[in-house]
Amino acid sequence: MLETASTSETIGSDQLRDLAGLKVIPDARRVLTRPMLLYFEDRPGLAARFGELIRNSIIARYQNAWRAMEAAGVTPLSKAVRTDLVECSEAAPAEDLSALLRERKGALFPDPHPRYQPSKSR
Repeated sequence: MLETASTSETIGSDQLRDLAGLKVIPDARRVLTRPMLLYFEDRPGLAARFGELIRNSIIARYQNAWRAMEAAGVTPLSKAVRTDLVECSEAAPAEDLSALLRERKGALFPDPHPRYQPSKSR
């Protein structure tokens, strides 16, 4: 409903921002929470890196509601975290993993176009 109202400009972005401090959006437990305390799960696996720490603050981006929720203060998780690239000082090839992947190549990447092999007639 708010999504439709915000896209048709029936409700202004200022009015949606006013909701930021009010408990108006359900969290993962379905408890009404302030939008500024919630995060959209916008990158698969990113929330899992935080374990239980933010589990209840992560919500899905519902197709017909996320824009209004974002205007009210819900933040995409990917924008709320900082990532740092960590260099490995003594990098070495993972020979055991490479061997395992070569061994299981057929199971991991089956041939989508197997060669035709006619049956032998007797």
